[in-house]
Amino acid sequence: MEWLDKDHNIHQMDTKKEHALLVGEQTINNDILWTDEPETYSGLPHKLRSSLIWLYKNVPHAQWFTKVDDDMIVRVGKLAQYLNSSQNDPQQATVVGDIIYKAAVRTDGKWADPNYGRAKYPPWPRGSSGYAVNRFVAKYVTEKNKDLFISQGEDTSMGIWMDEAPFSDTVNWVNSTVFNNLKICNDTNYLVIGHDLLSEEFRICYKGGVILKKTTSFWTR
Repeated sequence: MEWLDKDHNIHQMDTKKEHALLVGEQTINNDILWTDEPETYSGLPHKLRSSLIWLYKNVPHAQWFTKVDDDMIVRVGKLAQYLNSSQNDPQQATVVGDIIYKAAVRTDGKWADPNYGRAKYPPWPRGSSGYAVNRFVAKYVTEKNKDLFISQGEDTSMGIWMDEAPFSDTVNWVNSTVFNNLKICNDTNYLVIGHDLLSEEFRICYKGGVILKKTTSFWTR
């Protein structure tokens, strides 16, 4: 694993050193949430659920919560302005991002979902582009908690949670172009830049450079 210091120098690390750095970061800045969920790919839906519950209970004035991975860049101030200027009905579930429609449920490989009994997923937000949910969504996740169906991934799980909610017909799915997973960091219209950025690519992005675009995911709308 690699990490960048404040001067954008690349360092290699092992798991113990990584954990020690995370503990140090939390001690100094109090900006990491530790959960009891498994540190595995299949544990990500549980982590998403736990994070939204914690945020809903502990950040009472927040109206939006953004989900991104640690291999992405967020223009935090501009994204906050964008979301706060959006039409947000506090009594309606809203999901903003790169929304995927009618994706086939996989039967093999990393994304196999044997416990979900449908051929197609309901709408879900593409995680590699990042997405935001409003407080209404976090409230619902908090109230349902352990009753929520856990899919193979956290993002398809979000789609299923909204589909199985009593308000599923009124969920506001906002397909927004400010979220991208094509590593486009020189265009300031993109406020969340993913995905799978390498250390050197982070440095290029910080300097406003251009990264060769990645190919699109196999998921289709």
